[in-house]
Amino acid sequence: ALLRDSAVSHAKTLGYTPYSTRAPVAIIDFTIESNSSTSGTCTLPEGFAFLSNQIDSRAYNFVVLEDTTVTKSNTQYAFENLNVYEGQLITYSFTYDAGSNPKSVFQLPDTNIDTTTIKVTVSPSSSNTQTTIYAKVDDVLDITANSTVYFLQEGRNGQYEIYFGNNIVGKKLADGSVISVTYLVTNGTAANKANNFVAVGTLVDTLGETLSTFIINPVSAAAGGSDRESVDEIKFAAPLQYATQNRLVTVKDYESYIKKNYPSIDSLSVWGGEDEVPPIYGKVLI
Repeated sequence: ALLRDSAVSHAKTLGYTPYSTRAPVAIIDFTIESNSSTSGTCTLPEGFAFLSNQIDSRAYNFVVLEDTTVTKSNTQYAFENLNVYEGQLITYSFTYDAGSNPKSVFQLPDTNIDTTTIKVTVSPSSSNTQTTIYAKVDDVLDITANSTVYFLQEGRNGQYEIYFGNNIVGKKLADGSVISVTYLVTNGTAANKANNFVAVGTLVDTLGETLSTFIINPVSAAAGGSDRESVDEIKFAAPLQYATQNRLVTVKDYESYIKKNYPSIDSLSVWGGEDEVPPIYGKVLI
């Protein structure tokens, strides 16, 4: 296969989904000054943004992916070792029509998606806003006909698609269901090493105080960003992933698993402890 679509199609028959662009992650200590020592809590909401220092004359946007709440200590709210991810959070909604979309396949319109950040919720209808969280399928052996799960695949032209079960493997969507998909669109490797952040916006605590005095201390610069898997990498990795059968036994199994989950790795060596001097039986060294 020479074309990406062809390589992806062949990989799919082996149960392999090429990894996406991955967002760099930075760690910061984020302290907020309050005007009083009255006890309260403050929530840093999903999507709260920070701007990094400039890299090649460009500042990068970093966001929080989960709501995080802390309790005031004296006059400060301290968010320690906070993970912030480079990119923009995007949300799309789809309505399932069993007549026009019987296979319940929904294409995500953005490129450079970090698929590890995808969150899917489903409501029974536009008038019923009760939501159910759907989890991504990693192993079909773990799911039943009632499992609230979704599947991920790379479709034509490099666009990612999600689809749902059929009441045999995974729960089927009800006609008229509303699917909400949130994910991070990232610049990948371009934002590696970003640091020295400033907060964008203000916060309000449970006491009703508007907070805008922030102290940000970097713990570690952004790292781990990577580009999406290339055609050559797909052709190399898909057969190895198929051979592992979701287990970690041989050296190649470990290499395949680690590279798929941490694609920013440049160089990797794995060997069994029996090759050490003296031997360390029952261990794998990486």
